[in-house]
Amino acid sequence: RLQWFATLPWQYADLALPELERACLAGAAGVMVLANVDGKSLTDPAFDAIWAAIDARGLPVLVHPTAPPGVGQMDMTRFQLTASIGFTFDTTLAVARMIYDGFFDRYSRLKIIAAHGGGALPYLIARMDQCFHNIPACQEKTKVRPTDYLSRIYADAVVFSPDALDLCVKTFGADNVMYGSDYPHTIGDMPGCLARVDGLAGGLRDRRRADHVIDRGEQRIVEAAGQHLRAARDAPQPLAIEQVELLEQNGLARSHFYPVHRAELTQAVCQGLGVGAAAGRAAAI
Repeated sequence: RLQWFATLPWQYADLALPELERACLAGAAGVMVLANVDGKSLTDPAFDAIWAAIDARGLPVLVHPTAPPGVGQMDMTRFQLTASIGFTFDTTLAVARMIYDGFFDRYSRLKIIAAHGGGALPYLIARMDQCFHNIPACQEKTKVRPTDYLSRIYADAVVFSPDALDLCVKTFGADNVMYGSDYPHTIGDMPGCLARVDGLAGGLRDRRRADHVIDRGEQRIVEAAGQHLRAARDAPQPLAIEQVELLEQNGLARSHFYPVHRAELTQAVCQGLGVGAAAGRAAAI
């Protein structure tokens, strides 16, 4: 019941293409990419061959944010604004560039999944339409208004209020919004995300749950894992100095990341399910 997405060395197309082939032969159901690759936009010509190969297979691609370029200049390290604001706008900028760049015209078979409710797209897509009609630069590479591309874009339900989820569903369409939890990130909210999906109108709720096979047993796993994450936050493990330096370079404080140990998570899940830890470990393996 679990499927996985491949990660590729996007900086090296000559290596990324055979890795895509290898991963798909091994069962990868899609590809995950950061919203910028070492500061390069996803529409950079350096990635054209990789996108063409992904499109030829008709694969879904999860666009997940990282620290956007310019974190230091925008003073995002203070208050950890990279996590609360920067991440969502990294995704928004990436997909907005795809829209205006004619990306969806060039690659008609792949599907883009914009993480975290599509970033700020639900709130800004009408503004993008307005710019399309009034700023000539927005029509340099496409004659299709941004809103008309929304059927090609998917989002997850990782938003943190019912109103935000309602807007996400209204923007992308009920069939284009998938359940998500953002676990194990420090702001991941597995029980809350499930509760907000459960709070949707009956038909929408049932379709989201049916599409992603969320039953009571899985809800118990969600709740147990959420309890484990909260416990991990209370007792964070020290990170190696190299890890700390890397996080600081990307505008992220070490308090944002806590290691989740497989054995401890298995134990938490087993406790939630009421089964023996040995059986759980065997199932995990």
